[in-house]
Amino acid sequence: MTMMAGVVAQDTIGGAGEGTFAPLKASKMGYLIVQDFYTQMAIEGRVFQITAGTIATPLAADVVVTDVKADFALDPATGYVCIPVFQQIATAVGTGATINTLRTLSNAVASSAGAAMVPLNINPGGPAVVSTARVAAAGGVTVSAELVTTTRQHFTYGSPTAITVPPLIDWNPRCPPTIGAGYCLFTQLAATGAGFTYYAHLDFIELPLTAVS
Repeated sequence: MTMMAGVVAQDTIGGAGEGTFAPLKASKMGYLIVQDFYTQMAIEGRVFQITAGTIATPLAADVVVTDVKADFALDPATGYVCIPVFQQIATAVGTGATINTLRTLSNAVASSAGAAMVPLNINPGGPAVVSTARVAAAGGVTVSAELVTTTRQHFTYGSPTAITVPPLIDWNPRCPPTIGAGYCLFTQLAATGAGFTYYAHLDFIELPLTAVS
């Protein structure tokens, strides 16, 4: 009888060469890993979260969307790539406000200004993040100017209706971008009339570059 065995590799990411044989991957309990990629990344502690706003202090959006200004941004570290997998914006009460623009983009210059935010591992016992992030109210994070030659648009949202019931806006990319070092993923929020406040989070996978390319 032939026994099939897998290699336990939960704490490391393999980087087998193209065209070579790689052993089957198993968990520490000896189970062959067959779950989807996103679930496995979360189990391994490779999914992190940027948060903006708390129940006590929601974050204030900008009043006019402005080039080179963002509300939160992610900057992958050298030797790593970040893959955004989910973003949620939950608006608080904003009397008379209209969500004019919600945009998530990336370009080839790291962010600056704005308060540093250390992304949290969604697995509390997982490793610390290597990449960095920034969060600031009213577009207080500085990013590179948007150009059609360097800026990629990943998600946009706009509404002509004033906020009466706070909406929930999700971005769950079918084909998530892979953002490398030297690039920046950022989100811009703005309103017409009165500004609005919100709670937001962005979940992303962080992987060593050697495991991706």
